[in-house]
Amino acid sequence: MAMIAVMSDLSLRIVERTCAAKNAKGCLAISWRASLSANTAEIVQEQLAGISAGKVLYANNGEYRSRKKTSCGKSILFDAFKVPVNRALSECLRHLR
Repeated sequence: MAMIAVMSDLSLRIVERTCAAKNAKGCLAISWRASLSANTAEIVQEQLAGISAGKVLYANNGEYRSRKKTSCGKSILFDAFKVPVNRALSECLRHLR
């Protein structure tokens, strides 16, 4: 966890508390900020945070992307982690400080 804290330029306390809270979005945001691959972010969620497989936010073809359904039921790809990662990280930091 210390290495991820250094790589993400966050305090170790924030990384530890995010993992202890089993916060998948927070772990993903920290992994992204640390420039870890999306596949490595899965490992961070599963191994460091102990998040169950059903709640892990998985990579889509090795990228930080996700599929969403529109209101009309069509499945579309969207870049899930440009604005939302910053928002998730901000929310995580606000609650952990």
